[in-house]
Amino acid sequence: MLCQKCQKNEATVFIDAVVNGARWKYHVCARCASREVIVSSPARPAPARGVCHRCGTSRKRIASTSRFGCATCYELFGAEILDSPDQAGHEHLSSKDAGQPELSESADAAAVVKKLREKLSRAVRREDYEEAAAIRDEIKKRSI
Repeated sequence: MLCQKCQKNEATVFIDAVVNGARWKYHVCARCASREVIVSSPARPAPARGVCHRCGTSRKRIASTSRFGCATCYELFGAEILDSPDQAGHEHLSSKDAGQPELSESADAAAVVKKLREKLSRAVRREDYEEAAAIRDEIKKRSI
């Protein structure tokens, strides 16, 4: 869709405006949007701590279900939740376990999990939640 103002560039900014009680929708390019004076509505109150401001999913719910509500949830709570022992499938060991892998195997596994977490982050940023879920499951499987 072309910009409604200049009719030259692709419209990438969508503006909803209320003027004298009438609602108007504008589709403009970034350049024209930066030239317009935009008066926004009063800011929303700050969201409660531990709740995603975009979709309303709580940190507690994400931790219990291992499912993020949206990409913003992942950005806000991802590192904290994925690094928690409950989510990663780790158990606390007070001494070296006989079945514990050698250090080199452990380091290799940690490197693979780190790469998977980076891949997971990219999938969530792309909002490809199916791929993100598959990667999350692979991380859990490798972390056990």
